[in-house]
Amino acid sequence: MLAGYPPFCGDDPYETYHQILGGDLQFPHNLDHFTIDIIKQLLQPDPTRRLGASTITGTKDVMGHTFSLSLSLSLSLSLSLSL
Repeated sequence: MLAGYPPFCGDDPYETYHQILGGDLQFPHNLDHFTIDIIKQLLQPDPTRRLGASTITGTKDVMGHTFSLSLSLSLSLSLSLSL
């Protein structure tokens, strides 16, 4: 959604399926490093290595990612400025 198109988009469902399995992601040039990193980690083909997959620290891992921290800071600033 950040890019304006789905992360995997083949000419047919079979091609899309293979893109998903291979983790073949293409990103627009306007996305920053932290955004690309969290997307890659969330869409990791191996579910055991996926960001947030740990049953012990899953949510904390996602919320502790630099992208999430910057998003929280931006949201906090915009809420405080609108008050």
